[in-house]
Amino acid sequence: MAALERQFLMQKHLLLRAKENSDWELEEKQMGEKYVLHRKLFKDEYFLLRTQMLARHQKELAQAQKINQEEEDELVRALALDRKKLPKMLRNEAKTRSVMFKESLRISMQ
Repeated sequence: MAALERQFLMQKHLLLRAKENSDWELEEKQMGEKYVLHRKLFKDEYFLLRTQMLARHQKELAQAQKINQEEEDELVRALALDRKKLPKMLRNEAKTRSVMFKESLRISMQ
């Protein structure tokens, strides 16, 4: 009878150890899956933020280029207008100087 009880106790202990081992293995597996999931979520979030930042950067860059192009076009228009007005301004200035010179000659002759 004692041998039978001992055998049952040994089987009970073996079953308990097997249950604990399976529980530990299941917990390790779940922790590993949880780690992999968290790592994947972190990577996905990183790539999403990176994509959003790149899109925002492209938008800002395009806007800055547009503003620069508009300013450059305005400067080109102003330069063309000044080049167009320059001969007329030089003629008017030459006429004014000529008139002033003639006036100074007239004053010095008197």
